[in-house]
Amino acid sequence: MQTLQENTRFNTIRTLQYIASKEELIRYKAEVPFVHIGHELLAQSDEIERLTDTPWFREMWTAGQLEALMCFLRSHQEIRIEFKEHMPDIPALLEHAGWLDFMIRTNDVLRRMDSAL
Repeated sequence: MQTLQENTRFNTIRTLQYIASKEELIRYKAEVPFVHIGHELLAQSDEIERLTDTPWFREMWTAGQLEALMCFLRSHQEIRIEFKEHMPDIPALLEHAGWLDFMIRTNDVLRRMDSAL
């Protein structure tokens, strides 16, 4: 279980880091140009949301980190609704006010998770 938790923790934080950084999003798109980055990151966020109901996932975070993750997931749901009909890919996604706000909020979540150690 420890390896699963370590990998999941790494992947969760990495997903948040991608969302929070314009440079990381652009680099990610350059590495996998055939992937719609916005859809991919929301799918990864869906997986984080699914895992929040599992005890082994919850136990690997402090209470403050888990609270920050829940804030991220609320923002994730809002952005899903906003892009229900159509989500542009990188680079156009980086010009969308809703996505830019999501990036800022995700960056705040990362800071809160780091300070909640």
